[in-house]
Amino acid sequence: MDDLRLVKAFFQLDTVRGYRYIDDAGRIINKYEVEFPEAIVAGLQGLRMANSGATVEELKVSSHKIWLSFNRPATPAYVSDNAIRIGRDIAKMIAVTHASRFGLRFEYVMSVDDAETAARRCAAVIYAEPFLPPASEVSTFEAMVETKVDDIEMAMRVHPVMRAEGAKDEDIPEFGMMFDMDFYRRGEELPLSEVRKFTRTAHKWLRDSLPEFSARLMSEVAE
Repeated sequence: MDDLRLVKAFFQLDTVRGYRYIDDAGRIINKYEVEFPEAIVAGLQGLRMANSGATVEELKVSSHKIWLSFNRPATPAYVSDNAIRIGRDIAKMIAVTHASRFGLRFEYVMSVDDAETAARRCAAVIYAEPFLPPASEVSTFEAMVETKVDDIEMAMRVHPVMRAEGAKDEDIPEFGMMFDMDFYRRGEELPLSEVRKFTRTAHKWLRDSLPEFSARLMSEVAE
């Protein structure tokens, strides 16, 4: 996946019977105040802790979810390993053993020459050449792909992006295609012991299918 750059990732557990969070928010803050030293906010609505500039950049906990965001993670495995480490620790602290949803989201960017090229590649997902979306919709055009792998669902949005004006991220391309992939598994009571299997299935799809999909997209546009 040399042409694809992982820029953002997110992890979420929708917890079942997580109401002990209200009693144990202080314990969570004490445990993670070094890893997330900024913007500590705790209340009945939830807890937010952050570490701007770090790879594991934000943590949110409430009676209904455990959520993490990652900035420029090196690999999907880095995301999953840290998400499982923190998620399991917090779940244990608030006596949660099951979830109603596991979620992993990855945002990859592929560099392209200009905005029109990005739109053409996105259009190739659902349009046959030589058609393009209307000119008025090029900047906002996106394609949606959905699939299912075993008991895991995946929704992928493909759309043009450009680097924000004044952004200091020189390693981010000026124009690109965003591959925004949301993997999730739903159930009434999913054992937390199954979250590792869930992440491995998502990793396998990224490893085996995403490069093939992006390469096919590029070849269709080139033709």
